[in-house]
Amino acid sequence: MILRAKMGAAYDKKDAAAFEKAADDFMTLGRDLDKLLATRSEFMLGKWINDARSWAANDGEKAYYEKNARTIITIWGGNGELLDYANRQWNGLMRDYYLPRWQMLLEATLAELKRGKTVDRAELEKKWREHEKQFADTAAGNYANQSNSDYFALSRALFKKYCPMMPKTTASFDLGIFHLHNEHY
Repeated sequence: MILRAKMGAAYDKKDAAAFEKAADDFMTLGRDLDKLLATRSEFMLGKWINDARSWAANDGEKAYYEKNARTIITIWGGNGELLDYANRQWNGLMRDYYLPRWQMLLEATLAELKRGKTVDRAELEKKWREHEKQFADTAAGNYANQSNSDYFALSRALFKKYCPMMPKTTASFDLGIFHLHNEHY
């Protein structure tokens, strides 16, 4: 069963412990995805930001271009009119923009399960908008623009880590140099 489905099943059963475990696994997967994205420069927020800043003639323009670069891939119009319209799954963006939003939702849902009080959706969305606006407006964060990780080594490690979570099947995976049967992992 996939992690989101595990969270949904735990929520439906009002099982806070199972929900918390699945939510922790989900967040770990998100952090692992961020690391995998860091193995390729074309999937790095730092490259996007550095490219935008490179057009500037002075520090004021650098900040302006960075803010625009961040806004385009997050809140788009500046006030979230087209939220996530041009979203990207990039290293740095996953870690500092998307995963904190997920964390807010998961914490609110876990609190609901533990206390029996329904998530205040308006309050949660307010927190999301504050986080999104802060990310778009803040020229901060040290984002790499070149990979220093081994894509193949990390891919193999993550495959070994997550393959056991996949539903048991006799289906084969033909990954070019790999030919594996899921039932063996």
